[in-house]
Amino acid sequence: MKKIILSLILLIIALNINGQFNLSSFEPKSNNINKIINFSGYIVGYDQNHCIPVYSLCLLTKKEAETHVVKRYGGGFINNKDLLNCINKDSYREVIDSVTKKSKYDIGHLTNAEDETYSGTTEQECFNMANMCPQLPGFNRGIWKKLEGNARTWAEKYDSTIIISGPIISSCKKEGKLIVPLKFYKVIYFINLNSYVAFIFDNAKYSENESVFSHSILIENLETLSGNVFIFDKSKQIDLNKLK
Repeated sequence: MKKIILSLILLIIALNINGQFNLSSFEPKSNNINKIINFSGYIVGYDQNHCIPVYSLCLLTKKEAETHVVKRYGGGFINNKDLLNCINKDSYREVIDSVTKKSKYDIGHLTNAEDETYSGTTEQECFNMANMCPQLPGFNRGIWKKLEGNARTWAEKYDSTIIISGPIISSCKKEGKLIVPLKFYKVIYFINLNSYVAFIFDNAKYSENESVFSHSILIENLETLSGNVFIFDKSKQIDLNKLK
């Protein structure tokens, strides 16, 4: 009963006076954040000192996960006018792979573009450079993409999920103008279940058979590694068997 009451209280707090969902109530806290960037479908907490996003936060409901009003945005990545001194899409072309002679890193989404196709505006804004980090192609198109697909399936099943994605700031290196994270995390909070699941990965290529569940982590351990404080009830990690 206490858990049900707590879940209801959290949900009430997350609603503003107009009954609309207040996504900002779930923004993680971190000393690294010195700029908040609000978009129609997600929020970014940015570290302008190190030129890297700390988190990208979105709400994904069952309806949004199942609705695809538009196809994937094809207009390319969009420079953020407030962050041009930090990062722009051309910076990626300057870090060349010695074998392929192409850009070494993908411009990798934190909030997933597939999750934002429920409207033209949210999908286009998802390609803003504030939502991007350098990711090795084998990681971005491999296990990270697999987890993105899983998260969408879980939103369809359990509804109303908060998805928080970002790099581990303390694990970054610099290549050219790029700040390259060596690790990434993703947290999914199931509002209706009042429980969470969290993952952490190396920015590396994994075997196609690698299970995302091999990389689950307790939220308190992720907070220690990331320096973030996540704002939701952290007492209950979801039974992973419910997600498999």
